[in-house]
Amino acid sequence: MLQGQATETALARRMRTYGPAVPYVRAMDGRGELEYPYGQAKLAYTMYAGGVGADFKLGQYLRLRGELRVSEVDQLPQ
Repeated sequence: MLQGQATETALARRMRTYGPAVPYVRAMDGRGELEYPYGQAKLAYTMYAGGVGADFKLGQYLRLRGELRVSEVDQLPQ
């Protein structure tokens, strides 16, 4: 059972409109910590993620989103 968890992330997103489609590319980087009770262990990890997708305008108030994401977590013991 975990006693505490903290995660900090930063996100960058680039998009451009082409008619009813708004394609985008995103990149995310973050760092987190897991702390177990009674001082048993404190683990830190780094996370990287990227993705591509598009928003499609189906009307004045309705949008449809398609997205593909890939993520990697480093330095987390098994």
